[in-house]
Amino acid sequence: MVLVDAPAGAGALDHLGEQPRRLLPRFTVLTDDAVPTAVLRALGAHDVVHFACHAVGSSDDPSAGHLVLAGPPETARLSVADIRWPPVLGELDVLTACGTGHPYVIAPEESTNLTAAFHRAGFRHVIATLWPVTELAESQIAEDVYRNLAGPESGLDVSRVASALRDALLRKRAAYPLNPLLWANHVHVGP
Repeated sequence: MVLVDAPAGAGALDHLGEQPRRLLPRFTVLTDDAVPTAVLRALGAHDVVHFACHAVGSSDDPSAGHLVLAGPPETARLSVADIRWPPVLGELDVLTACGTGHPYVIAPEESTNLTAAFHRAGFRHVIATLWPVTELAESQIAEDVYRNLAGPESGLDVSRVASALRDALLRKRAAYPLNPLLWANHVHVGP
């Protein structure tokens, strides 16, 4: 889990990391030490990665879109371009940051964003958001997704990622039918 509750040059995040901490039995948390080099090293060491931080997209240069991590603002960025290497073979990456799945178009047949970058880097499944999200709604959706993925012996059954996300979003939709901003903003990339 990469939890950056006081990211460089951005507003504090209070809720995004709470639910995964309670629901995942074994995890490594990077907080103050969540600098880009440490995060890149950690990607290959875990099957499931959860990012609770801010993200910035770029229509002018989609490869400059980035996650806002810890450290000085000028170096606390993990960009789309940075994620290419090292290649990883992870199962699930959950991006609870605003707009990580927004399709920034490079050419009519190609778009790129953080979601695509993590998928290309080797994560079989990536869950991301299409536009800005609220911390509380995002933490509730993440909690439902992880609860839906709970498998035997405190593990996660990642073969059910798409249906776990769908069920979490349907639950949120039933609770807030008139506010699609709280439930219609997620995307899953994977098999």
